[in-house]
Amino acid sequence: MKEIKDFGEKIGGARKDVWALRGLILDDILKMTSGEKVKYIKRDNIWKKIDEKSLLKTQPRIYVYWLKQIHSCIYPDLKYIGSDEAAIEKYIKGVTSFRDYILGAVNAVEAAKLNEDMLYGKIFHHSHGVYYELNDEFHGVINGRKLLKLHNKSNNSFSRLKEEMDKKGFGWTKEEFYRHDYEIQYMDGINCRIEKADLKETYLVIRKGYSKFFYSLKDMDLSGVSIDQYVLLNKQSHSVIAFDKYKEILEDMIDQLVKLRVESEAKKPKKSNSRKQKKGKWIPPQLTHLKREGKDHRHGHNVTGDDFMKCFGIRGGEFGNWTNDHDRQVNLNMAFDAFCDMADALNISRRDIGLIGLETGSLAIAFGARGRSGALAHYEPEREVINLTKMKGAGSLAHEWGHALDDYIGKMSEIHRFGKLASMALIDPKIPECFRSVIHALCLNENHGITKYYSDSSTFGEMFNASGHGYWTSNEELFARAFACYVKDKLSGRNDYLVGHADIGKAEHQGKTIYVYPVGEERKQFDQKMDEMIQGLKEIGFLHDPIEAYEFEKPEAKLHVSKEIGIKITNVHQMSFADFGI
Repeated sequence: MKEIKDFGEKIGGARKDVWALRGLILDDILKMTSGEKVKYIKRDNIWKKIDEKSLLKTQPRIYVYWLKQIHSCIYPDLKYIGSDEAAIEKYIKGVTSFRDYILGAVNAVEAAKLNEDMLYGKIFHHSHGVYYELNDEFHGVINGRKLLKLHNKSNNSFSRLKEEMDKKGFGWTKEEFYRHDYEIQYMDGINCRIEKADLKETYLVIRKGYSKFFYSLKDMDLSGVSIDQYVLLNKQSHSVIAFDKYKEILEDMIDQLVKLRVESEAKKPKKSNSRKQKKGKWIPPQLTHLKREGKDHRHGHNVTGDDFMKCFGIRGGEFGNWTNDHDRQVNLNMAFDAFCDMADALNISRRDIGLIGLETGSLAIAFGARGRSGALAHYEPEREVINLTKMKGAGSLAHEWGHALDDYIGKMSEIHRFGKLASMALIDPKIPECFRSVIHALCLNENHGITKYYSDSSTFGEMFNASGHGYWTSNEELFARAFACYVKDKLSGRNDYLVGHADIGKAEHQGKTIYVYPVGEERKQFDQKMDEMIQGLKEIGFLHDPIEAYEFEKPEAKLHVSKEIGIKITNVHQMSFADFGI
C-alpha cells in the first residue's frame, strides 16, 4: 500500500510555544484567523501572570502584591476595545507599553516613585480639578477607575495597600497569617493604658499617632494588672487575651495559639464542590460494529487526499502519528462515504461539504492529529477544522459538521469578527432568519413553552458533567445534536460512521426517561424546520443544489481493505467521534 501523507494546505494554528515565554507581539498575529485573534489576544498572553511564588523569593511582599494588582488593572481581553485590526493593534501596543513602564520599577522604592509619576503624563493626564483621565493610547486597554483606586491606596509608601495585603495574608504561610492576628504591647500608662469609657465599660486603649484603638476588657480580672506589664492582644477581634510581667511568656502563648489554630484547620474536612460531587460523567456507549447501507459512491476506489479536496472542497487534512497507512485508508474511505451520504441526505452539492467561504478558504479535517483532552471529537472554529480522535466509539461526524455549518453561517453573515458561532449571536440582524427560527424552535414550542428537548437537556446537565456550565442547553450544542438527528432521519440508508451516536444519550430521572436528543413529534417538527433552513440557505447562496457525481481519476485503483458493508471496529482500529463537544 502506498504511503498516505497529510494532504492539501497545512492546517497549522497559533504558535503558542513561540510567545509563551516572551509574550505575544504584533508579528505573532499576522497569520491568525479572526477567531484565533479573539481567542489568543489576551492580557495574560502579552504580559504573563505575575509569578508571585518566584518573585517572593527575592522581592518584598508589598512590591509583589502591588505588581499583581497593577497587572489586574489591564482589561483581560478585547471586550472593551473591539476586535477590528486597529483595535487589536492598539490593545497589544497598549498592554506592551504599560507592562514595560511598570516593570521599569524593579523594587518597592522605585515602584513607590513610579506610582506618583503615573498621574503626570505617563498613564494619566490632568483633566480638571481633582480629576484625571487615561491617555488615549490606554482607553479600552486599562481600567482607569481601578488603577486610580490602586494609586490612592499606594500613596504614602503603600500604607493602605499594606493593610489590604496583610488582611488577605498575601505571601504568608498559615503560621505567619495567624501570627499576624496577635500583638504584644507594653503598658506604659500613656500610649497603652486602661480607661473607663463610661460607668459600665472599661477598655484597654492603644494610641498610635492620632488614632486610638479600643480593646474590650469585659469579664477580665484586672486586680493584678498594673503599669510596666505586657499585654497580649487579638487585633482581629479587638480583645485582650492576657497580661504578664514577662514578654517571653506572652510570646510562648502566641506560639501555642498559632499551633492550635493550624492543627484545628488541618482537621477540618476539605470543602468540596457538592454540585460536581453529585454529577457523574456521561460516556457514550461504544459502537462495536460500524454499518453502512446505501449508494456505492466509490465503486471500489481507495480515496486519496486529492479526492477529498476536489470532491468536497476540503482545503487539507492531517493524520496523527499513531495512524498506520491501513488505518488512514480506512478512515479516508469511510469519511468519504459519510460526506457523500450527508450531501445526498441534505440534497446539497458535495462541494458544500467543504463550506467554501470560511475565513481560511474552506473546511479542513484531521484524523487523530489535533486531539483535545477529554474530547473524542471536536470542531475547532479558530482553524476551521473537524478533529476526529482515535478512541473507542464512533458516530458524530454529522454532529461536528453541524458545528462547522453553525460557524460558516456566522462567518458568511459577517459576524465572525466577534469570534462567535451564528447560534451564539442570534440578536444580530445579519443572521439568516431560517437559521434563527431553528434555534428558537429547539428551545420554545408554538405555545412559547419550553420544549421537552430543552427541558430534558437541562435535567441531563444537572446529572452529568460536561465541558462547562450550560453545556447541554447551549444553542450550539442543541443545534449540533438536533442536526445530527436530522441527517440520520434524512438518510436513505444507514451510516454509523456519520450518525451512529445521533440519538444515543438518555438517562432515568425520577421514574422517567429523559433524552438529550429530540424525540417523537418534536423531532418531526425540528426536522421540518431544518428542511426550511436548508432551503433558505440555498436561496441566499450559502448552500447549493446537487451537481454531478464525482469522477475518480484512477478507476483502476481498487479497495483491498474491506468490502463488507459492516466493519468491525476491532478489525480496523476505528476512529471515534463520540463526544458532543465543539
